[in-house]
Amino acid sequence: MQSQSYCGFCNAPISDPSLKVCSRCAQPVSQPVSQPTSQPCQRSCGTVILEDTAETKEKMDQALSALLKIVLVQMTIGSLSIVAGVLLLIFAAPNYLKKFPNSSGAPIWVGFNVLVAGVLGFLCTRAERSVNNRKLRGRFHSWYIMTNISTTFSAMSLAWACWGMAVCLGDPICNVLKKDLIGIQAVTIGISLIMWITCSAGLGFYCRLGRYLGARGCRRSCSRDV
Repeated sequence: MQSQSYCGFCNAPISDPSLKVCSRCAQPVSQPVSQPTSQPCQRSCGTVILEDTAETKEKMDQALSALLKIVLVQMTIGSLSIVAGVLLLIFAAPNYLKKFPNSSGAPIWVGFNVLVAGVLGFLCTRAERSVNNRKLRGRFHSWYIMTNISTTFSAMSLAWACWGMAVCLGDPICNVLKKDLIGIQAVTIGISLIMWITCSAGLGFYCRLGRYLGARGCRRSCSRDV
């Protein structure tokens, strides 16, 4: 009885030894293996094919552990940004608020975006560890989209906070509560910088470990669903 052979690319069993192309990944089967490997394989289009092996689940645990650290910072710093934005509206003089960018309320809506991204990422860490979990993939891609947006918004918030401080330093109207306003703007600058660094780290995480949570770096469209 002939032993079972497996595709060296995607670990799919080869039912017909005469086949020249694997029916699953469309790769040549000129080098079949006698037993499936535990390493994740990759198609020519760039799509990573993962199986629920012990090694893959260990990688998923490592990825989710790293993701948890990022999202906890996102939720914390996003909440602080909202608080700083509210304090700015409370302490700022009415005429001061009429001057852009202080009237934009950037710390509030930017902090809200970062907070939402953190919540989506936190939901990922509570999902079932499986490469076939569609909810995990959906939440992870949603987290990535919100983090991508928040990275740009955080940079805008940082620039506008510096601009707002410059407006206060050069405007006599600001002299009434100058110390309070400059202090809040300084805190906003620090918070915005941390938000930008955290969200940028999240994008780096997506590129490095995202494939274990559903990110598929396909360079072109695939004709066959895997």
